[in-house]
Amino acid sequence: MTDNWIYIYDNDKIRYVLGEKGKNPLICIGVNSSTAKPNNLDRTLTKVKNISINNKYDGWIMLNLFPLRETKPNNLPKDKHNYETIIEKNIKEIKKIIQNYPNSDILCCWGSVIEKREYLKESLLKLCNEILYSKKNKLKCVDLTKNKQHPRHPLYCKKSSILQIFNIYNYIYLAK
Repeated sequence: MTDNWIYIYDNDKIRYVLGEKGKNPLICIGVNSSTAKPNNLDRTLTKVKNISINNKYDGWIMLNLFPLRETKPNNLPKDKHNYETIIEKNIKEIKKIIQNYPNSDILCCWGSVIEKREYLKESLLKLCNEILYSKKNKLKCVDLTKNKQHPRHPLYCKKSSILQIFNIYNYIYLAK
């Protein structure tokens, strides 16, 4: 691994942060961690990297609402019991990243997968209350899902996609 990577994890099952450093990285918030690692990106993170380059960022950092590595969202745990500790650590790691890059844009990219588990929505609300309502970072998305309800997952975006402003206030209000 090189010094260019940010990689915070507990083990092969839990990843909090993965990215390539920069002075102006694109910070991304998805649903759950994949099996990607430094120098071994999956399709989603390859797309994130390309979107960040296309939009003139010099790095990217992937964060997630839930840090458990799972390639199939349907296999995520049904409830958050036994996972409260990693959920809290995840929120702390996200706070640290956003504090370290206070002026970086944040790409919201969890897609409709957020509907699969109630604790994913709870994590988002907690993040919003503690971090995302800050005026420092601009929240962005590539586009909305087909039903226009959620910020689109990067896997379903073109690498040439242009970012647009994402109104988290409307999103949370309409989600209730």
